[in-house]
Amino acid sequence: MMQRIRYAGDARVFARNLHRLRIATPALSQRKLARELGVSRSCYARYELGQRMPPAWFAAKAAAYFHTSMEQLFSEGGKQNE
Repeated sequence: MMQRIRYAGDARVFARNLHRLRIATPALSQRKLARELGVSRSCYARYELGQRMPPAWFAAKAAAYFHTSMEQLFSEGGKQNE
């Protein structure tokens, strides 16, 4: 049960950081970012809303896209886009 709670928290933290990075990038829509990262817009939206935990490959691609690390995407004080 403790893992389940941690999993949900990790998904919310990742979602919050992913959303912040996307909206900090001018003219970057969910649809455009989803295409860049190789998923459908609806799948991307579930990651950004914290409804699903992304697979490692997606987190790695998102980290590379935003020039950050996977660790920062899953950290409470995730890096803001500079």
